[in-house]
Amino acid sequence: INVEKRRYLESSLRQLNANQAALIDEKTRELQQRNAQLSTLTFAVEQSPQAIIITDSNGTIEYVNAAFTGLTGYSSAEAIGKSPRILSALDSESIRILENDIVSRLKSGLPWSGEFRNRRKDGSLYWERSILAPIRDTGGQISRYVSFGSDVTAQREAEEKVRLLASFPSENPNPVLRFSIDGCLHYANKAGQGIRSAFVADGAESASEEWHVFFKSVVAAGEPVRKEFAIGSQIYSGTFAPVDGGAYVNVYANDISEHVATARALRGSADALLQLNKELHLNHLQLI
Repeated sequence: INVEKRRYLESSLRQLNANQAALIDEKTRELQQRNAQLSTLTFAVEQSPQAIIITDSNGTIEYVNAAFTGLTGYSSAEAIGKSPRILSALDSESIRILENDIVSRLKSGLPWSGEFRNRRKDGSLYWERSILAPIRDTGGQISRYVSFGSDVTAQREAEEKVRLLASFPSENPNPVLRFSIDGCLHYANKAGQGIRSAFVADGAESASEEWHVFFKSVVAAGEPVRKEFAIGSQIYSGTFAPVDGGAYVNVYANDISEHVATARALRGSADALLQLNKELHLNHLQLI
């Protein structure tokens, strides 16, 4: 081989080695970034205040976080390998109906949210608000399911107190108001005076046109109707019940601001986990 050709081959070889080294460095950085994302995901899941369950495609528990143990009393070792049914306080038929609804949505790739009554390891009962979502593998197939749960027993108990105190509005610590079918405000207990502005403008004695129309729809329905409304940053859940043959509509309200914030946090956690799962999926495809 002549000198010029040898120099050319040596130069080409050096360039090839440099290109390979650069490619290896790039892939190494991508892998380090992916590992950092996985570490962040692991930390977020483990430290989440929501009870998190991850199951395989058959519904067998593969992972639970610390908040799950704190809420249910079941350790990770006790829960893994079991079905989430170990928590249910429902009868077998109710479980079957609920699972059919949940599985139908999840297998369609859609999230499911709702509330149900569960039983802790010690036998005590609690109400849980959950968001369940499917997790897809690198091939885009649903391989696992994740559940974010939050204890809403206190909210349920507060709503029950509202119901029990409905016959004694002046003693009710929650807002109670009564409107006639024409929208005129006839009564508001002490707490109700605090939310009067949600229905009646300052200086007026009748509800706004929007509420007037809504009261008529409640009377037409002939049964209590639930509706959420806001006053500034506070969010209320109201039960609007027709009484006295539809001549009046009673309003039983409950401040649910904290619970709405919890629900939003649950949704945010679910969205963040699903988004990170998508990003990791894309990174994996790019590395192949």
